[in-house]
Amino acid sequence: MNSADGAEKATRFGCGFLVGVIFGGLLAARLFYANGYAVLAATALASTVLGLAAMHFGDRFWLSMKHWIWWLS
Repeated sequence: MNSADGAEKATRFGCGFLVGVIFGGLLAARLFYANGYAVLAATALASTVLGLAAMHFGDRFWLSMKHWIWWLS
């Protein structure tokens, strides 16, 4: 991983977090549709994990998304 400044890391985390909110929320709503708290918790967990992964791995994270994004649809 090449060194990234604070603004780039914040952007990476923000984009990953947003993708986690969207896909994590959709997946959690399908799995836990009867329990709103479970949907909220699963969405928060997914968005945090994807945000941290995007921040840490950068472009490798986004390239790997196309290999496993089919699973979420």
